[in-house]
Amino acid sequence: MSEYTTQVGMDVHARSVTCKALRADTGEYWSKRFSGEGMEADLAAWVKTPPGPVRCVYESGCTGFELCRFLREAGVACDIIAVTTLPRSSRDRRHKNDKADAGVILSEIWNPASKVSYVWVPDRDVEGA
Repeated sequence: MSEYTTQVGMDVHARSVTCKALRADTGEYWSKRFSGEGMEADLAAWVKTPPGPVRCVYESGCTGFELCRFLREAGVACDIIAVTTLPRSSRDRRHKNDKADAGVILSEIWNPASKVSYVWVPDRDVEGA
């Protein structure tokens, strides 16, 4: 069983973040999309509203580690999945959209048999070096 009451799967892009959250003990479900100026702060505030502890997860990509570091500094657990370890069906590849991608991540982080791998998130100094 997970140590988190609520987990959030996120599809992250440079200008938007689409989230799907699930509370395991009650099955409550939330979804929200963030974009524009200050979306990171709005996201951090939103993920603190479901019952905690809350964990956010998104797939690695060109947006890097900054959102993960931002959420961790705001007191929110956050991890990044190696994109190559996420299972993708041919249907997923044909019908790619932000909500579906966030849902795939959410399914994988709740699945005890999942084989996804998480990436190491370097601090700013190490990444800069």
